[in-house]
Amino acid sequence: MRKLRLPIYLFLLFHLFFFNSLKIIAQKEPLSFGDVDIKDVTSKTYDKDLNAEAVILCDYGKTDFQYIEDKGFVKIIKRHTRIKVLKTSGINRGTVEVPYWIDKSDKDKITSIKGATYNLVDGKIIKTKLEKEAIFDTKINEDYGQVKFSMPNVKEGSVFEYSYQITSPFGLRPWLFQDDIPTLWSEFRIEIPEYFNYVQISQGYRAYDIKEQGKKANAINYVDRERSGGNGLRDAQVRTTVTPHQVNFQDGNYRWVMKDVPAFKNEKFITTPQDYVCKIDFQLSSTNFPGTGYKNIMGTWDQLKKILYDNEKFGGYLNKRGAIKTLTATLIEGKTNPKEKMDIIYNYIRNNIQYDETQDNITTDQSPKQLLETKKGSSSEINLLLVMMLKEAGLETFPILSSTRKHGKVNTYYPLISRFNYVTAYVKIEKEEHVLDATDPMRPIDMVNSFALNGYGLIIDKGAEPLWISTQNVTKTSDITICNLNINDQGNLKGNIVTQHKGYAALRLRRKLIKKEKKAEITSSENDEDNLEIKNNTYKNITEFEKPLEGEAKYESSDFAQVNGDFIYITPMVKFQKKESPLKQEERLFPVDFTYPYEESYYMTYTIPENYKIEEVPKSLRMQWEDGSVKFDFLAQAMENKVQVVSKLIMNKAVFQPEEYKHLREMFAKLVSKHSEQIVLKKK
Repeated sequence: MRKLRLPIYLFLLFHLFFFNSLKIIAQKEPLSFGDVDIKDVTSKTYDKDLNAEAVILCDYGKTDFQYIEDKGFVKIIKRHTRIKVLKTSGINRGTVEVPYWIDKSDKDKITSIKGATYNLVDGKIIKTKLEKEAIFDTKINEDYGQVKFSMPNVKEGSVFEYSYQITSPFGLRPWLFQDDIPTLWSEFRIEIPEYFNYVQISQGYRAYDIKEQGKKANAINYVDRERSGGNGLRDAQVRTTVTPHQVNFQDGNYRWVMKDVPAFKNEKFITTPQDYVCKIDFQLSSTNFPGTGYKNIMGTWDQLKKILYDNEKFGGYLNKRGAIKTLTATLIEGKTNPKEKMDIIYNYIRNNIQYDETQDNITTDQSPKQLLETKKGSSSEINLLLVMMLKEAGLETFPILSSTRKHGKVNTYYPLISRFNYVTAYVKIEKEEHVLDATDPMRPIDMVNSFALNGYGLIIDKGAEPLWISTQNVTKTSDITICNLNINDQGNLKGNIVTQHKGYAALRLRRKLIKKEKKAEITSSENDEDNLEIKNNTYKNITEFEKPLEGEAKYESSDFAQVNGDFIYITPMVKFQKKESPLKQEERLFPVDFTYPYEESYYMTYTIPENYKIEEVPKSLRMQWEDGSVKFDFLAQAMENKVQVVSKLIMNKAVFQPEEYKHLREMFAKLVSKHSEQIVLKKK
């Protein structure tokens, strides 16, 4: 175990709100409803992005705190958005969905919905109002609902705008300055009473064009009502004394503006767009109300651990070890080697309890006894059961909290339980560290579900300091291909191909093979993931998941050699040739995340016809980064009647920072170039 020392990504900035005055913020709002410029209606393109289907002309939001007797402070969220439709494909931008939150005692209230669409008819702007009948309120589940409306008469060239207000008893909502279409102006303001301290988390690769903060006087007015008189006599008068009160305090005023924000492009090799878009988020750190004093809300990592261990659905679950004592003792009876105990318990759980693939959470719904009876449960139920049984077997074991890739990266600076949604198990045996995830019978030890490979996980050791561990560097993933091919004087290639697959490459192919055996449908996404063909291959170790998956196939093709007079031109990488780089953009603002380290190697041997000689072979190339994280070898060697070509790419880490992108892209360009080079044979 080790403490985490992470580099701070350039696109993440963290600040704590303090109420020191810089300047008073201008009160004029950037939008006035109905005040639409005819230039916006007549414009047909956006010069900075000619492919844009629509553009956000202005997106303005403001949040105030309002005190309500018997409820305390609630948030008043106002939003006003104006959009220009440039192409027919952008018409669907006129359908707007506004989510709202619900709990047992209260809910968000969405009011003051207003909208209008503006079209140019005979040189004049014609306005079409949003009618109430076009607004629909739907409860999605117990936790949230949605207000949905479609703007009227939206067509190519339209400008439409809408506004609404949310009264919310819940936490502050994030503000996104960036969308998947360009934004000309995005502005967010907030006024926070001095009783609240919030951590501000700004994310994105851009600086704010405007950033202001200041202070403003505010007050709460309320009355005390005191009844007197009566004294138990029927005819005694009852009097009510009303005493007005006023509490004066200051608001911290904040304003952020971004101009000309480009559309967010959902590039390859990222986790989720929510990790990279320009946005500002808020987390309540502490409160300091008159009469109650300072209260730490966000807490510390130690407090987070205590909350979890005090939670009946986490710590309470781990304490119910009675259900597993006999089972654990039976499984490890006569075993003294800790690693053997770990293997036995892990294999029992992954082979006997099915992952139900429901929405992931770090708490449980079933008890350990129920889970063992139903033999089906969530990731947290399965992996916390694994932790319990390993502890019962005497192994040093703790839960690991992490976040799946779609859920977004964990903020390692602030102890927020909501940022975690996945549980695995940490085991330490002498100097060895293991990360176990028993949610799939096809995954061996030290292989976490690929959708949970998202940086670092927090080891929840009740009696120790917060400890972080990487979940991305524990399994070797590789595809190795060996080809022995003969070429005849007609340009036909014939021979055999042997493959070996380890780690996630083997898991991916095994899934396809087992689906094929069960005659189950293989999805398009599975087919797109790799170039591995399973139709004519024979495989070994399909269900022996701890072993490499090995394949063998006969190969014959005339597609990769051309006869031209006295010459034969051969593309040595045959069907394994990489024809284009996966990194197409010249610049990249986000990290490149390959999910896991991997190796991709090809060993090609060609036997040439007797009446030909080797005229030319590709030139060899070796590339290696100084830190050893990337290696690419392309080697070609000519012998008497054979040519050997080796292409080996080794990525020793999963995540590359934006400043490394240029070199990474150059390396892939070299790989594509070398894969296109040919062997040339000449007739004797």
